[in-house]
Amino acid sequence: MSIRPRASGEHVIGKSISSPHGGFWSKLLVSPRARVVEAPTPEVVAPLRLPPTSLQSSSPKASTNPTVYALFPSHLHDLDRCCMLTFVAGESVNLCMGETEVHCDEMTTCRTATVDRVVQRDMEADEGCTGHVFNLSLGSAHVLKIETVFDETQTPRSLVRVAIVQAAYSPLLVAANFAPPSSMLVFNAPTKRLDALKAVKRQLCTDAELCYAPTEELVISKQFGALKLDECDVNSTETTCADWQTTLGFLKALSSSTADLVDEYSRSELVRVGVAAPPSFSAWREFIP
Repeated sequence: MSIRPRASGEHVIGKSISSPHGGFWSKLLVSPRARVVEAPTPEVVAPLRLPPTSLQSSSPKASTNPTVYALFPSHLHDLDRCCMLTFVAGESVNLCMGETEVHCDEMTTCRTATVDRVVQRDMEADEGCTGHVFNLSLGSAHVLKIETVFDETQTPRSLVRVAIVQAAYSPLLVAANFAPPSSMLVFNAPTKRLDALKAVKRQLCTDAELCYAPTEELVISKQFGALKLDECDVNSTETTCADWQTTLGFLKALSSSTADLVDEYSRSELVRVGVAAPPSFSAWREFIP
């Protein structure tokens, strides 16, 4: 999550995939280009475009509209076909809220992922733990993988780590701004993360000076929540099926908490500037399990 004072996360990355000292470009004779060109993304994982009439790029100094910060305009998105949303801090725009236009600094945008198949593979884990890699695809195209670790020494056995890694992710692409940081999300101690989100919601309800952007969380759809392990997968066992359901349970709880925070923060921002939320503002909750 990104929560900070208006005046102005947890990415946990192992040493093997962290950036080298001085950055990736430190040993090059020629600096990288100053202009960042977005790398092409597969159709299965792509930015979700807003209707052109709903927003326009704008400089804060050029706008006389009420100013809000980091809003996610959920009411402008058609989410019927997507299975997962991850979030990215975007540019500043003038944004339509019903009949009213507001200026939004660093509007939160999203990337969508669509999948229809999940296959499990065993993953090496520390002693006393069991690891899985759940590979998710759309047709024959790999979309993302979910790595999970279960602690076998606890009774009952518990989920202790979840990592969601999209196909477009690499440390180099993230460092070069070709892929967003949210193309890999890591949740150590998933239960504690859910508790932390609840604590953030309590803070938002009492401190109007806090801002929230879900750039280190995600939201899954009902379609994603209904996915079952491929029946043709020879690695599928009763235990792996149960572990997949436990993983889905965490992702559903994470989605609900994230959506609660997005809605709570958005409502408080609109109230702060005296703008009424559009009637369809909460319609995206029908997409979430």
